[in-house]
Amino acid sequence: MIAQNKPFEKLVFGCVADNMKLPFADNCFEAYVSNLSLMIVQHRERMIQEAFRVLKPGARACISTWGHEENMSVFRIFRQAHTNIGRQPPANDFDRYWALTSDLDEFRKMFVDAGFVASDIRIWH
Repeated sequence: MIAQNKPFEKLVFGCVADNMKLPFADNCFEAYVSNLSLMIVQHRERMIQEAFRVLKPGARACISTWGHEENMSVFRIFRQAHTNIGRQPPANDFDRYWALTSDLDEFRKMFVDAGFVASDIRIWH
């Protein structure tokens, strides 16, 4: 909680930018937050490298992705509706999105390869 007579000392900066080529200097942020974009960028490794590049040493990153497909009812409903009426669900790119976290060791390796310390990486569903 922030005392009423003490100003907020942290700057929260939000922007719209290409997360594979961020318009910021190296080592300039204490935290990096990306919500639900890693699985849809063209070059995932580049996005992770950019996150690492703009973070100060010891800073933290929080990157959320879609969870397991079976837990995402909005996508199950779409496929199930087609199946229920006897149609094949249309081909889409969703399978590529789910594959991102199907191999957690490979997923972790993308962060390590970008420079993050393996023992500091936390991944959960």
